[in-house]
Amino acid sequence: MSDFNTQMTVTIGRNVGSEPMSDLKWENFIEDVLKINDLLTEAPLFSDDFDATSKWQDEPEESVIFVWILPKALDQETLKNVQKHIRKLVRDYSQDAIAFGYGVSELLTEFA
Repeated sequence: MSDFNTQMTVTIGRNVGSEPMSDLKWENFIEDVLKINDLLTEAPLFSDDFDATSKWQDEPEESVIFVWILPKALDQETLKNVQKHIRKLVRDYSQDAIAFGYGVSELLTEFA
């Protein structure tokens, strides 16, 4: 494995306005984020999701952070398709925004 990998993160929140969405809708939202895997042209080296609690506009809410470590950068078409999918989720789940991070991650050791 190289010292550099491409990392992608998506963070979603459960609230619509200041109220949490129903359990069923929240589960569907999480499943729909995971459909990003279907858009990737290569299997990730690592992927997982983590439950968290956060605030959006001073309102506490449940959230989930999804992380993918990819073997290489996404081609432009795949990256655009992932972003398009996320934008569709913003609309479908009445969100103000969904956080998306994409870039190079570096493995650091005590020696370098």
